[in-house]
Amino acid sequence: MARNRPFLALTLLNVPTAFGYMVLAVSLPVYVTLHLGQPASLVGALYAVNTIGIAVAQIPVTRALTRFRRSRAVAAGAGVFGLSFVSFAVLGATAGGAVLLAGVFAATALFTVGELLHGATASALVVNAAPEQTRGRHLAVYQLSWAVPGALAPAVLTALLSLSPTGMWLVLAAGVVVSAVGVLRLEPHLPPAAVRPSPPPEATGPTPPSSGDTGPHGDPATDPPGGPTAADPPGGAPAAGSSDGRDADLVRVRESH
Repeated sequence: MARNRPFLALTLLNVPTAFGYMVLAVSLPVYVTLHLGQPASLVGALYAVNTIGIAVAQIPVTRALTRFRRSRAVAAGAGVFGLSFVSFAVLGATAGGAVLLAGVFAATALFTVGELLHGATASALVVNAAPEQTRGRHLAVYQLSWAVPGALAPAVLTALLSLSPTGMWLVLAAGVVVSAVGVLRLEPHLPPAAVRPSPPPEATGPTPPSSGDTGPHGDPATDPPGGPTAADPPGGAPAAGSSDGRDADLVRVRESH
């Protein structure tokens, strides 16, 4: 595990983005209510925008991203996170009113788009970048890049918010930009199967027959070129090997006597 430097780099590059994920639950409520002077009910509306956006758009977006390299989709998601954080920082200098309200919703929508681009694609990239023989060990180490920021985020983000609300957003933006650039530079060192999604398998082989009649081995039931074989009794009577054929033979014996 320690010798797999590209995977370790991928794990470290996820740390700034993981801190970015935590900001919605840790810093945004304090920033919106105390520093922007908005009512607490607005925080619930912002959470609703994020939750509904993920629930509605995650599957279509993930399907659309299968046409692109996973590393670039992950970098794009981190970049959109950066735009969201810069937008929140700029809102601190806004006078208020409708412009501030619209800006808060727009920044939250950008955060949601970044999550849509990054979340599922990053998971697929990491799983496929881990060697199959030691995949569990690799994923356990990668999970630390989420667990450590999750444990430290309340203290770190609160300290940054206390020092400078605008500075906190700019630090987060710089972190995710570093993460995005790092993933792009790491792309040539990752397994090709991890970077490029495999195309869906295409159906091959002959077209199945339209009739539902099949032979004993699943092949279409057809007669030989000369019609029924000589072993078939005339008149469509049962074959001699069947129980009905034996009954017919007994009847013929009785009639001959």
